[in-house]
Amino acid sequence: MDTSSIEKLVGKLDALCDAVSRGLVVVPPDKALWDAEATARYLGVSDRQVAERYAALPDFPRPIYLPTATGQRSTRRWKAAEVIKWAESKQERKRS
Repeated sequence: MDTSSIEKLVGKLDALCDAVSRGLVVVPPDKALWDAEATARYLGVSDRQVAERYAALPDFPRPIYLPTATGQRSTRRWKAAEVIKWAESKQERKRS
């Protein structure tokens, strides 16, 4: 392993240590659940657009509703990896 790779690794470890010391949990995208606000931030749109426009599309990932103590349905969550995959599927193909 060269010096540059070691320095990058040390930087990542420092960032992780900082996050842990602040009580932040770093969740990889393949395990993360996003609410409308986080989904909107990723897509670069408003959370209202996510809730009203994108979530209604038939090919948009299906939401997850986590249970609450009162038995009510919680706000919608989406698997981050599915949202990312959906967004990437919308990329235009190169013209021949």
